[in-house]
Amino acid sequence: MFKRFIYVMVGFIALGMGIRMVPVSSHAQEGYPEVTVLLGNTEDRMISSSIVNYTYRISVALPLSYYTDPSRNYPVLYVLDPHLSFGTVTDVVRVAAIGGELPELIVVGIGYPEDIIRTRALRERDYSREAESFLRFIRDELVPLIDADYRTDPSDRGIIGHSYGGDFVLYALFHAPELFSRYIAGSPNFNSAAAFEGQPTLSAKVLVSIGERDEASSSEKLLADFVETLENYEGLELTTMIFPGATHFASRPLHHVSGVYSIYGLRQ
Repeated sequence: MFKRFIYVMVGFIALGMGIRMVPVSSHAQEGYPEVTVLLGNTEDRMISSSIVNYTYRISVALPLSYYTDPSRNYPVLYVLDPHLSFGTVTDVVRVAAIGGELPELIVVGIGYPEDIIRTRALRERDYSREAESFLRFIRDELVPLIDADYRTDPSDRGIIGHSYGGDFVLYALFHAPELFSRYIAGSPNFNSAAAFEGQPTLSAKVLVSIGERDEASSSEKLLADFVETLENYEGLELTTMIFPGATHFASRPLHHVSGVYSIYGLRQ
């Protein structure tokens, strides 16, 4: 089932094999702050991956009812670029859940302790150049640990990313379609889809968004070509959004709010 529409929403508040916990330590270069995520009811963990040979900063935001309803399991939404996106996504989920418009979710940020300059190179490594290793880390190390340590619903996992992160979301869709059931990709360059053209089934709920004034690699034509490529895929529910007047950077918060509502919304 496919839905294509132009949509804009504004005015909303802007951790197993091979894994071990390690002490938090500073990786920041002089003059630049270490990347951290600070929110209420959030756990910040340093997780070492044997697959990537890197230690990630994993932030886990728990639902408001997590400790008052101990028999309940929750869907999990994994967030890429948490230093840019974790706060927005978590706030959207928490506030909308209070209003009954979204379900309560465990939000997991997959981030870095490095300074903001170093993070740029790490994003390119994980989301593009060495995406296979990063995906293996998530699938074989991180997800099993999150499922073991928290009351999760393994049948309901989502992932959200923008720009390089958006392209990695599509990479995960085509390379490990069983890992997540919900994919929210903002301003991707669509390179991840090309090699899998003609794959018969993809059982997932997918949102792809771009800004009207986005970069050339995330143009409306590429979005249209992507939709055409997936038109005959069985089991795929695809929604597309184009944010009027939005640039690549301006589309990020719009993507987070509108994407989460589109994929998880309880009220349509």
